[in-house]
Amino acid sequence: MESYLYVVLYCGLVRLPHSLNFVETKATIDEMLDKRRLVDDQSKLIGGTGKLSNMRRRLFTGVIIWEAPAMQTWIDTMCDYLSPMRDAPPDRIHKWTAPDLDQFWSTLLNFRVYGCAGPGVAVCGRASTIRRHGHSYLPVMDIVLYTASHHLY
Repeated sequence: MESYLYVVLYCGLVRLPHSLNFVETKATIDEMLDKRRLVDDQSKLIGGTGKLSNMRRRLFTGVIIWEAPAMQTWIDTMCDYLSPMRDAPPDRIHKWTAPDLDQFWSTLLNFRVYGCAGPGVAVCGRASTIRRHGHSYLPVMDIVLYTASHHLY
């Protein structure tokens, strides 16, 4: 499940509008997602310290402001569920479990699809397609939400 968080983060950094410039985006990807090291007499490859730094202090994800509110909610919540910070809301502590992740997905999907509290509620609005460099495309969050709704994670 943790790797799914990093795949979505990478896709978002590459394809969705956010507050980082190109250099900051590349540094985030390099430091958090690409760094790795060899251990056990150079025979075992493990991740670098970027993910650990993000878990402990949100060194990377804590400074990103996503244009898509659903992406901001998803990244912030998933990071808190994985490794809550000291000041994390109580409802995000000890939540890195399949039932809790399913509940979070269900809530987010209901909001995304219905624009409100859930099925049977009048539609309050729907996120529009994001336009970038003059081209419109299906936002990464739609792919994320489709994947989650079909339990492909």
